[in-house]
Amino acid sequence: MTTPTPGPSSEADPHSILADGSHFPRQPRLLVVEDQPLHIQVLNRALAPECRVFMTTRGQQALQFCLERQPDLVLLDVEMPDMDGFQVLAALK
Repeated sequence: MTTPTPGPSSEADPHSILADGSHFPRQPRLLVVEDQPLHIQVLNRALAPECRVFMTTRGQQALQFCLERQPDLVLLDVEMPDMDGFQVLAALK
């Protein structure tokens, strides 16, 4: 006797549905908030194979992005010119 394979979750992300109605796993969305170009490049190269990486360079940009796209994880730089990472975190809470 074989056990049936579970079908796609009823709470599947609508963007994970292919034209034929089948599903594929959605990559996690990661927002990196960093103001140093070299750090942005290194983080993007390291993280892009495993998740969809989005970047902002300012705290206010990060807050707007989170309102519009709701990332799964936010990686914050502590020292940034307009808002530091702690201020962004407090605003996100």
